[in-house]
Amino acid sequence: MTDLSDHRERLLERLLAQRGLAAAKHEIPRRPEGAVVPLSGNQRGLWLTSRLGLDAGAYAMFVALRVAGEVDPARLRTAVGVVVQRHEALRTRIAEREGVAQQVVESRLSVDVPVTDLGDQDLQSVVASEVDTPFDLETGPLLRVRLVRVAPGDSVVVVTGHHIVCDDLSLGIVAQEIGEVYAGAELGAEGVQFPDYTHWQADRLADGERQRQLDHWAERLAGAPDVLDLASDRPRNRNRTVAGGSHRFVVPAGLADRLAELTRAHGCTTFAGMLAVFSIVLSRRSQSGDLVIGSPTTHRPFPELERSVGMFVTTTALRMDLSGDPTVAELFGRAKSTAVDALDHAEVSFDEVAARVAPRRDLAHHPLFQVMLVLNRGGASDEWAGMPAEVLPVDRGTSRFDLTLHVRETDGDWPANLDYSTDLFEPDTVARLADQVLAVLEAVVRHPDARLSALDTTTEADRIAAAALNGPARAAAPADVLTRIGVQVAEQPDTTAVLALHADGTAAGELTFGQLDRRANRVAQVLVESGVRTEVPVGLALRAGPDALVALLAILKAGGAYVPLDPGHPPVRLAGLLADCGAPVVITAPGSRDRFPEFHGVLLDTADDAFRGEAAEPPGVEVARQGLAYVIYTSGSTGVPKGVQVQHDTLANLTDAFIELHDFGAGQRILMIPPLSFDASVGDVFPAWCAGAAVVVHPEPATVGGADLLRLCAEHRLTAVDAPAALWKRWVADLEGVTDAGGPLRVMMIGGEAVPPQAVADWAKATGVALVNHYGPTETTVCVTAYRTVDAAEVDPRSATLPIGRPLAGVRTYVLDGNLRPSPVGVPGQLYVGGTAPARGYRGDPGRTASVYVPDPRVPGGRMYRTGDLVRLLPGGTLEFLGRVDDQVKLRGHRIEPGEVRAALLKHPGVAEAAVAVRADTLVAYVVPRDDAPELDELRAFCAEHLPEAMLPGARVVMAELPLTAHGKVDVAKLPEPDVTAAPYEPPQTPVERALAEIWGEVLNAPLVGRHDSFFGLGGHSLVAAAVLAKVRQLLGVTVPLRALFATADLAELAEVVEHAASSDHTFAKRYRSGLPSVEQMRLDAVPPADIEARFPLRTGTPERVLLTGATGFLGAHLLGELLTRTDAEVHCLVRAETPAVAAARIRANLRRAHLDVPEEQLARVVPIIGDLSKPLLGLTEREFDGLAESMDAVYHNGAVMNFVLTYEWMMPPHVGSTIDVLRLATRYATKPLHLMSTLGVFLGATYDKQLITEADRAEDPTGLDTGYHTTKWVADMMGVLARDRGVPVSVHRIAAIVGDVRTGTAKTESYLSRQIATCAHTGAVPRTADVIDMLPVDRLAGAIAGISTRPEPAGRDFHYYRADGFTYADLGEVLNAKGYPAKVLEYPEWRALMLENPDSAFGPLAFGLTATHRAHPVFDCSATWAAAAECGVEFPPADAEMIARHVDYLASAGVMPERS
Repeated sequence: MTDLSDHRERLLERLLAQRGLAAAKHEIPRRPEGAVVPLSGNQRGLWLTSRLGLDAGAYAMFVALRVAGEVDPARLRTAVGVVVQRHEALRTRIAEREGVAQQVVESRLSVDVPVTDLGDQDLQSVVASEVDTPFDLETGPLLRVRLVRVAPGDSVVVVTGHHIVCDDLSLGIVAQEIGEVYAGAELGAEGVQFPDYTHWQADRLADGERQRQLDHWAERLAGAPDVLDLASDRPRNRNRTVAGGSHRFVVPAGLADRLAELTRAHGCTTFAGMLAVFSIVLSRRSQSGDLVIGSPTTHRPFPELERSVGMFVTTTALRMDLSGDPTVAELFGRAKSTAVDALDHAEVSFDEVAARVAPRRDLAHHPLFQVMLVLNRGGASDEWAGMPAEVLPVDRGTSRFDLTLHVRETDGDWPANLDYSTDLFEPDTVARLADQVLAVLEAVVRHPDARLSALDTTTEADRIAAAALNGPARAAAPADVLTRIGVQVAEQPDTTAVLALHADGTAAGELTFGQLDRRANRVAQVLVESGVRTEVPVGLALRAGPDALVALLAILKAGGAYVPLDPGHPPVRLAGLLADCGAPVVITAPGSRDRFPEFHGVLLDTADDAFRGEAAEPPGVEVARQGLAYVIYTSGSTGVPKGVQVQHDTLANLTDAFIELHDFGAGQRILMIPPLSFDASVGDVFPAWCAGAAVVVHPEPATVGGADLLRLCAEHRLTAVDAPAALWKRWVADLEGVTDAGGPLRVMMIGGEAVPPQAVADWAKATGVALVNHYGPTETTVCVTAYRTVDAAEVDPRSATLPIGRPLAGVRTYVLDGNLRPSPVGVPGQLYVGGTAPARGYRGDPGRTASVYVPDPRVPGGRMYRTGDLVRLLPGGTLEFLGRVDDQVKLRGHRIEPGEVRAALLKHPGVAEAAVAVRADTLVAYVVPRDDAPELDELRAFCAEHLPEAMLPGARVVMAELPLTAHGKVDVAKLPEPDVTAAPYEPPQTPVERALAEIWGEVLNAPLVGRHDSFFGLGGHSLVAAAVLAKVRQLLGVTVPLRALFATADLAELAEVVEHAASSDHTFAKRYRSGLPSVEQMRLDAVPPADIEARFPLRTGTPERVLLTGATGFLGAHLLGELLTRTDAEVHCLVRAETPAVAAARIRANLRRAHLDVPEEQLARVVPIIGDLSKPLLGLTEREFDGLAESMDAVYHNGAVMNFVLTYEWMMPPHVGSTIDVLRLATRYATKPLHLMSTLGVFLGATYDKQLITEADRAEDPTGLDTGYHTTKWVADMMGVLARDRGVPVSVHRIAAIVGDVRTGTAKTESYLSRQIATCAHTGAVPRTADVIDMLPVDRLAGAIAGISTRPEPAGRDFHYYRADGFTYADLGEVLNAKGYPAKVLEYPEWRALMLENPDSAFGPLAFGLTATHRAHPVFDCSATWAAAAECGVEFPPADAEMIARHVDYLASAGVMPERS
């Protein structure tokens, strides 16, 4: 399929000689009669791909020949039959025998040839449909031939075969032989049959050769990146499909000839040349010098295989190293070495290599590589069956990889096409990629000695796009701001220039342009008298208001540069800023003079006469265009503020551009939200005044709500508002439900952080006001790009943020890579800003200035500022902000852009705002919920629809609001660490506890470790567990088994294990056996308190109010839904939460997780009760508890802690304590029915082994129960039974294993069965045991409980729910194999040992409960329960493969299963 060498035969001869195979002609022997024909390694990979559902026609090989002549269908069928009979591969199907796939060769096989008359159908569509139709590998046939009649004398013959039985060369042989037979020609001898070859190859590779080659690939691919980020149009997600498209293009003959000549000159092949070219393209797009590119390699090592039909192609992973900035010639050499090396190790299949190299499998992408290069040689014949014919190109609707570059090396032009995944790319993006391939080809043949960094690979289209971004230069520089303000003063002296508001929104005072000018003149004269001159900085320590704005203008009139200072900052900081800028004068308010105790210059305050007086003329100071206008201090990465110096020419350019952009004019009014110390205020004050508009200031803008804003606009005729995006988003939320409020407001200006398009749509719906999104660093004079919109309807719906638009007039922007070359359209790069925008630099810091203000190579004498911001140029010509260049992090080898994760989080309907940060090697999602906060697992499942697994958050922090910097951006440094401990801190007490705390603190980097902290809660995992235990052994001289660290609940428990470990090798087992209560103790604990008895009348009739515990659990969600559906009662749900609103939100979130669509009218009957099962009185006050007891008509006690590791003492409060409380609820003030959810595990004691158990039997004897869960559940269960003996109407519903609902399969990933299934899949093993798997669909179970409990019959019976239909663990293994999770059956002791050896697996903490011998198990007869359920309309389906398969599918979608093979 791919020719890796122009001298392939000589290379093969050399390789064969090296292996001692060239001495004699090698013959592939005929396989023995009846021999099983295994799949080759590559066939196994294709078979597994098909089983995973990732085939869908993507692996169909085809030849479509357009024949100029009449093709007779009958003759064609005969010819096809002859060729099919000739080649065993064409009569092969794939069958599965005992979990192993094998080739089955049919002795005879008929392949039909359907005929399609094209008529008015589209030829491309008809052929593409034929080619993309999937094959059934098990039933066959795996070859199709179709005749399409286009017109008289014009036909298309389409030959399609599945890649599992043929490759590209084989399909060409088949098409050629069909034509020859059709024409009546004699065929030569057929080649070796492919099944014989695979049978021979299996024996050969079993003889050590496989291991040699796999060892090579393991070394070659060690440390390679898992995924190649190609700046796709859409993010990856785990729901990857094979949907694809194709883009055809041509490598011109002249360019192709020059490449061939160049490769020959460097002693390498055209394939090596194309590999080098494609590597440059991919490297430029991915910004990576370490690439893995797939390539198919034909492996037909012997002449007798040349005419064979079969799958002789293996896919090799070619790792290209572009590091060190090689020359083109050097890269050609590297490509040659890589290709030859791959050919020498091409016998093992890609599937085996991937398994050996074992990258972290992720359903979001193909393992090891995601791009492929295919180079074929030679053009097709121009005749078929004696008639003129040509190959018909077909645009596929499938793509196996992200990108596949196909090139055919022929005489003349080289046909080429790019197959691409439509999950990731748009057609125009791929078209630009094809242009890049041609541009790189042209560059390498022109400059073969150039280094890659110097290679210009920019396409003409990208050059045009980059040039169009900046537009024409200004014809003339705009006038300075003082001149333009002077014009407004002269033309409209009585128009308002400043309007000040009180905190309540009423007017506090105003200044006209005339008053502003005269007052500023007077202050300017005083400043000059105080020594202010050109370039002299003046501190402006005033809050925004008339006095501050007068002072600001006065400083400029005096020739100085204003330095805005926040008077609320600490005196030490203010002193530091003044010292840094060297201001000799400070203007402040009278009440703020004491903020400057160390300032020794002139301190003016607004009570001075100068601020009350006026002057007709300013001082006679000449202000130069390059003169300094202001100095703004911004936070520095080192913690030291940076003073950015901005000159008059860039200020004038900004002012002119803003007036034009926002259409400012005389008489308008702009509400300025930013403080003067934030440079966004510059974009309000000067454009407003220079346009004749007023600046409106509010003393407490952060207190203004959405409704307040609209009121202010109406009362004060505000036409524009400038606000930080964070505050604006709050206004949008405030205005939810408002529609087109109307009013004078014309434009909303925002900036500071990314803006979701949905928020813009909501704003437009509420106000109808246009919005302008500003972007610009302080270092480039406030704003350099802007995007104007009304409702963001024009924005790509897949975009998470509003674009930042195009550059302002007079500003130049560039998107450049690390070598200052233009990044292609759509490819991320760093934003550089030039033109009349870059500031002068940092005050007093020439080194820092030179590091970020660099020469603009495109403008002689120009400068540009390196922003550090990551952007990309969109096809429409606007810029999209992606985040900070230095925000990108690497986590477990994956490059992660926090902004992309944040964008996915913001798509969740329950998330109002979000931030993302890495804390201690964990990706943390910080979320501000809209209502109820989604749990981490819900967020992960949601984000998995948009992101690969490596980018899913590993922790979640819920916040009321995100911390913001003074400039309105998220303050990442102030985002808290994830809270890993739920219990209050209790310090270690014993010497051993203190020693362990020190060890945990050191290894886990945890500053504070308490005795009730858990190893995993503090961030521990299996990789550091060994380090912890090694230090325990080193410091304490005690050897503790690894499983002890995983099975103990907290540090205190581990300390007990350590203290006992010195005296016995079996301390762990003894500790936990002796830690269980005696049978006598359990019987005593099960006796209900004396006050629990039926002393009051029984409440009968239809219940109006019921109490439900455990409503936020798995069964609880369905039980709540059933109670709401089957009754009209209010359902009071006990929930752990901070407030009733949070409790209600958790209940709703749990219903959503269960995929239950409960109508709002039913949800209105849910009453959340804040409580805690593990606390006395259910966590309620005495009064609250009494109120519940008095008002409830029935109680459903469903709450429990499902944990098989925690101790009896730990489990007593939530299980037994809560049962005592609900019994008291059921017997206080009135006797009420109590429906107690229990477990059939209470019968797992030794007494009931193999005994028939019905609903009439009591679990009298707990002997043999060996976990805290089962022992406490037995106590609670028996307590309910004994209470019933006292007359309390207690119904006990004893339940076995629960699986997902019948409709969606949504299950609980933490359940015993779920953990067991996941671990069996991860370890690839299931146990051989007589035990069967019992399963109850949660929806049917909840329906039965609710139906039975609401019948009119008296309460007080027991019901057993156990459904087993003989489904074994071996059967589970078959289901796992069928789903793509290879699993073998191990003898139970071997499987148990495997579970114990994987303590960090999902089942690890539970594995220690696996007995070494037979576990007691009764025989359950649940016929009475089934009859009762049937009367309520509930039937339970069989516990079979279909049910477990649905459960497995859900676990896979939830991300707990391994990568499918």
